[in-house]
Amino acid sequence: MQPECEILAVKVNSKGMATIDFSREVLDFEATKKEKVLAYAAIIETLKQFENIKSVKFMVEGRDNGSVAGNDIHEFWGDVSLIGQPWAIERKQAPVTQS
Repeated sequence: MQPECEILAVKVNSKGMATIDFSREVLDFEATKKEKVLAYAAIIETLKQFENIKSVKFMVEGRDNGSVAGNDIHEFWGDVSLIGQPWAIERKQAPVTQS
């Protein structure tokens, strides 16, 4: 993400939904399609470390729709769209081995 981008807030509600509120600079992320998907995946993988987090939602300056500074929030990073939020955090169980 752009160095100017800030995380304004991270909140987890009683149902385990983490809401991450970014500053408007998050919409200026200049990267390839692959880099944007990897950045999104890195955020989700980080949240997987916390068992109480069941889903995640991104916001930009307190909003999850409309526009900020002329940028459509739903577009977010192009191929990483905010439509369909919140996203479920999926954890795979490690296989059980028998000795």
